[in-house]
Amino acid sequence: MLQRFITIGLLITVFFSCETETIAKFEIENNTSTTIDSLRIVPNGYESDYYISLSSGQLKKYDCNMTDIADVDGDYRLDYKFVTSLFETKTFGYYTNGYPIEKLIRISIETDTIIVDYELNTY
Repeated sequence: MLQRFITIGLLITVFFSCETETIAKFEIENNTSTTIDSLRIVPNGYESDYYISLSSGQLKKYDCNMTDIADVDGDYRLDYKFVTSLFETKTFGYYTNGYPIEKLIRISIETDTIIVDYELNTY
């Protein structure tokens, strides 16, 4: 009887330990002379209240939790604003079936453009 409980316990543990979070990883660098007051990245069709700020020349890591999004394809939306401006939006990248295809996405915000560089996962 004890062995049966141990077996059931192990099966339940294995089943629940297989559940993992899906995280899209970003590195964002502010290469402007102005502080970015509010910046967020969200999958297409979703919202988030998680904002970061970046001083001039600062580099920060940003994780976007995609665990609860639908198993669909889409892109990312970058929303940001400088201290003295309105929000600007840029769509970029691609995810498939609710999972990022990149290991890391590097974003460089320049004075007049945004540069996005992708480091793909190897499968």
